[in-house]
Amino acid sequence: MAITSLSFVHIFPLASGEAAADSLEEGIKLFQFAEQLGYNAGYIRTRHLQHAPAAPAVLQAAIGQRTTKIEIGNACIVGQYENPFNLAEEISLAAALSRGRLRPGLAISPPQGFEAGQEALFYGAGWRDEDYSRDRLNLIRELVGGRKVHLDLSKFKPGGRSSQLKESEEIKDTSPTPTGINAGLFSDQVEPHWPGLAENFWLSSTSVGSATWAAENRWHIINANMFHGPKSLGLTASTTFDEAQSLQGAAYREHAAPGFTGKLAHGRVIVPTDVATSEQAAKYRAYLDERTPRTLAPIDNGDDYFYIRKDSVASIQAILDDLGGDPAFAYADELAVLLPFTFAFEDYLQILEQVATRLAPELGWRPNSLSLGDRLQSAPALV
Repeated sequence: MAITSLSFVHIFPLASGEAAADSLEEGIKLFQFAEQLGYNAGYIRTRHLQHAPAAPAVLQAAIGQRTTKIEIGNACIVGQYENPFNLAEEISLAAALSRGRLRPGLAISPPQGFEAGQEALFYGAGWRDEDYSRDRLNLIRELVGGRKVHLDLSKFKPGGRSSQLKESEEIKDTSPTPTGINAGLFSDQVEPHWPGLAENFWLSSTSVGSATWAAENRWHIINANMFHGPKSLGLTASTTFDEAQSLQGAAYREHAAPGFTGKLAHGRVIVPTDVATSEQAAKYRAYLDERTPRTLAPIDNGDDYFYIRKDSVASIQAILDDLGGDPAFAYADELAVLLPFTFAFEDYLQILEQVATRLAPELGWRPNSLSLGDRLQSAPALV
């Protein structure tokens, strides 16, 4: 097992009211700290109707302005909430502000979880006619990638919609272009366009099916400490989580589109305890004790099983032993550290530091050393 990339996943827990600004500032500082440690990427958990950020591109743009090297991802944007065209515009703008350091991460499912009759409030009156398949995600990626969208510029010629405007000498169009008022402002694709960004889209995957789709459609994947699959895969109540998730990695590599070498980020809750204070150690143990019961056996849903992995809350050596015995790691390029939702800022700093300086190097990782000057020199120009 050799990990060449290191990342973390953070929910940005928000305090209430005006104190939310301080919460966001802490999260941005966490990205800055991770960058100093050489992390390759950080992912924002995108959540709706929770005490966490729900506007991913806005937060990505803010992080991009305060960092220079680290890639900024999502884990993940839920596509059913998003208008594809509008999201493509927001992602493209955040990409330009971060000079291309974006990893748009998406997933999708049909509307669910709302009280009866509330779907229209969140999705619009025509929500039943919307496409909630992964084709919606491909559309977002295509728009970011430069898919042509042609406006009917005749609407802006004299006699069209623009003829209703009252022109003054100051705003009258005097340009030689034949298409009318301000025609030079129009583009036939989402702007600003960042070449190559469409090749860095990530799917949040928790199954063999989603991993197969990602491989066939040229998406990178990030997985987590959850997995579900049909019993037809040979899964049983005695199958371990790691054994089950290794099927996902195998499917991703097996079904890769011709010429596509996808990246697989392996998500694990990791909390090293070596340098924890007595108060932190007690908190970490309580956290593990509360979450462990749900990991002891898979949930039987009739035709399939749902597995949750036990968190790695232990010494560095014990965590290395745990990860070393995980067969799913054989398919991964990246270790993604899933930060607990309820810890303090100081705890997050400690976890990131211990992973980067003591754990990840034992897995083959080396810190990211690409400087801002190197990145600017190699960055594609905006078009």
